[in-house]
Amino acid sequence: MKVGREKYKEQQLLLFFKGNFNDPEKQRIERTIHQFYAKEKKWYKFVDRYDDWWRIVGLFVGTIFILFATLINNFVGEVLMVAGWVIVWEAFYDIFFGGMKRKMEYTLLDKLARSTICFEEEKDSL
Repeated sequence: MKVGREKYKEQQLLLFFKGNFNDPEKQRIERTIHQFYAKEKKWYKFVDRYDDWWRIVGLFVGTIFILFATLINNFVGEVLMVAGWVIVWEAFYDIFFGGMKRKMEYTLLDKLARSTICFEEEKDSL
């Protein structure tokens, strides 16, 4: 996964398997790999969509904390102010930096779901 993320950004991925596989085994391996990564990609998209909602809720709650903190002039107000800015900062950080990482991960899962699978026959060493 790490090599695919860093080296092969624009290329299609080839997955190589070395061994003595018959045709039904090769088909089962291909189908299993493609289905697995397609499901992972679908799940990743689903989770990412709901993470967006949590980020919006975080921004809203953080803003409310900051607004209440301006009305309160004691220790509780200071705690609300700090908590509000931390929540807002985390939401912005996740939107700008976490979102890029998730998009790169999604792209890699998509490439793996559509990858070409090659089989190499393993020579017997007897």
